[in-house]
Amino acid sequence: MFNKKGKPENQEDIAKKNEVEPENVKDHKELENPDEKETGSLENGIDEEQTDLGMDDPDELDAAAAKPKKKLPNWVIIVVIAVLVGASVIGSKAFGGGSKKDTSTALNVIKVEKGNVKETINTSGTVQSDTTKIVYSPVNAKVIVSNVKVGKAVKAGDKLIQFDTTTLEQDNQQSQLSLQAANQSNQEAYDAANKAASAQIKAANEAAQSACDAANQLADAVDAQGVAVNQAWSDYNNAVTALDDAESSVLSDEQKQQLDKDKDELYGTKIPNDPEGKRNQDGWKNEKNGVYTEKYNLLDAKIVAADDAVQAARFDKASSQTDIEQKEKDLAEAKRIKDETDARIKELEAEIASIEGLISGQIAAAQATSDAVYAKAQAEQATYDAMYSQWESAYQAAQNVNGNVDTSSTGVTASQKTQMEMSSNAAELAAMTAQQLVEAGRAGLSADFDGVISEVSAAVGTQATQGAPMYTVVDMNHLNVQLEVSTNDYGKYQVGKTASIKIGSNTYDGIVSNVNAMATSNVKGNPVVIVNVKINNPDGNIVIGGTAKVSMNVAEAKNVICVPTEVINTSASGEFVYMIENGKVKKVPVTVGVASDTKVEVTEGLSEGNQVVSDTVADITEGMDATPAETSSK
Repeated sequence: MFNKKGKPENQEDIAKKNEVEPENVKDHKELENPDEKETGSLENGIDEEQTDLGMDDPDELDAAAAKPKKKLPNWVIIVVIAVLVGASVIGSKAFGGGSKKDTSTALNVIKVEKGNVKETINTSGTVQSDTTKIVYSPVNAKVIVSNVKVGKAVKAGDKLIQFDTTTLEQDNQQSQLSLQAANQSNQEAYDAANKAASAQIKAANEAAQSACDAANQLADAVDAQGVAVNQAWSDYNNAVTALDDAESSVLSDEQKQQLDKDKDELYGTKIPNDPEGKRNQDGWKNEKNGVYTEKYNLLDAKIVAADDAVQAARFDKASSQTDIEQKEKDLAEAKRIKDETDARIKELEAEIASIEGLISGQIAAAQATSDAVYAKAQAEQATYDAMYSQWESAYQAAQNVNGNVDTSSTGVTASQKTQMEMSSNAAELAAMTAQQLVEAGRAGLSADFDGVISEVSAAVGTQATQGAPMYTVVDMNHLNVQLEVSTNDYGKYQVGKTASIKIGSNTYDGIVSNVNAMATSNVKGNPVVIVNVKINNPDGNIVIGGTAKVSMNVAEAKNVICVPTEVINTSASGEFVYMIENGKVKKVPVTVGVASDTKVEVTEGLSEGNQVVSDTVADITEGMDATPAETSSK
């Protein structure tokens, strides 16, 4: 008996359906499949025979088994099993001659080899010109000849439009007369102004000369005063030297040394009885009022501290008489030091006053002379400064007078001059413009380059307006093919890559000249990147706006592992191939590289010599039994 998958049920299932206890079935296990070791499992030998045995619908058996049944004798069960085993053996011999049936599928395979792969893009685009020029009318004139027609090919230098210049020439004659009249009027004005300006220039020159003479006279006086100033300062320097000499000449060397010694002691870097030098001269001496505040404060502080120590010792019960007496001795010593210091200061001050008194008279006299000479020098300097200031003013006045003298002046004011220049320029421009218009009208319009007329806006007999479009021409020597490339593929197009371009029956060389940096939407609303492929060798057989087929090699790999395109399968997890391993189909993930229409480079997953399933007819699933039907390379 078989379940829904066609596999034999176990003995326990059979016993349940026949309401036979499992232990009763154990005695008959040896009858299940005596040939199993030789013929294989029932699954492999009988699976495909289910329909032949008339058990297409196992559900009917299940339904029947669900109904209450009487227990069958054991001998009946044995007979049923024997019948099934006999049928199995007969079927096995009929299909396999008594051996296990081979159910594996023969699949075509190929041998992985190395080769060259070249990826080529084939697409199409629209032919267009690099240059499209709209030609405008240079004049207001009637068109008398027109050689332009939509679609007509023109060569550089071809005469395309001719104008009627009758009106332009009349306008030119009138403008020439206007220019002559303007120039004549301006010349007369200039002549009259020049005559008046000559008199003004003469008077200005005379005034400038007078100002210069006055400045020069003051300059002489300033120079003389400068000599007096220099002499006064020289006299002062001499007086200062005499003052220094007076102080040094009165005293003997011994007196000078004593004076310096007394000053050093009085104003020195150390305070008396201050061996550590904690007080410098700045702290000891107050030079402005002669009060030696720091000294007195220091000594007074010592006396106060000693006195406080005596009082504290007297009131401190713990102090001994010896301590009190010592503190009193310290107080007496501090007072003695202060008295000695005061006496020494008075002694030093007396000596300094005595020595300085010797020179005070002579120094006072020399100082008075020095002060008088200094005052005179100051007065001379002030006089010089005042005279110099007067000279500067006179010099600046002379400069101003000279600066205001314009010997090139024509007597015409700036406003008048500007007005005359504007009038003359306007007339000249009008005459020039009229002449240029005549020349432009006579020249007409010619083709600037080889091209094709794409649009015509003016015809013979019409009145052309200056600046209005006449026709449009596209350049035929500089053409490109415009491609609309998917945003997924634009990275394959690189500026400088060569291409083959086919237009009609002709083939041209091309090169990628531009890849837009921004995507746009095409007519279907899909994002695309515009790529331009320049046509290197255009000729007259190319039609602007026509379709061109572009072929381009975008990648190439040489001597690499590659397989036919059809053996590569794709799933949500990536690309893979099928291989047969130990009689089973195995899915092998691969990484692909450069791909052509027929071959694909495999960068990871395969090695040279591997056999890959190439069968495109069989229904292949991973894990199925399979054998290589053929080994070949493609």
